Amino acid sequence: MPGAASWSVERDVIACDVESVDSIATIFGEVLRKRRLAAELSQEQLADRSGLHRTTMSLLERGLRVPSLLVLLQLSKGLETTAASLVQDFEQSLSTSGRTRRKKD
Repeated sequence: MPGAASWSVERDVIACDVESVDSIATIFGEVLRKRRLAAELSQEQLADRSGLHRTTMSLLERGLRVPSLLVLLQLSKGLETTAASLVQDFEQSLSTSGRTRRKKD
């Protein structure tokens, strides 16, 4: 399948078959939107707090853009959390979407 990706991480972390980068972007966008709404922030408010443009927030939440590490750090600052916490939520969502599985010993 074009655009299909497959990756794994050693030492009992994650083995992942992902249909495309779009899938990753969509799941991250869902996590970001959920976190923003839980913080009772509009896209514009989170963008301002994160030092990003509102349209960037919209693109991220709709899964049309994959955040860089710098953007991930900016988002975590705007949400008053850690990048690790956002990544953990993302990994949990990815796992519950049926796209990952725990590596067996």
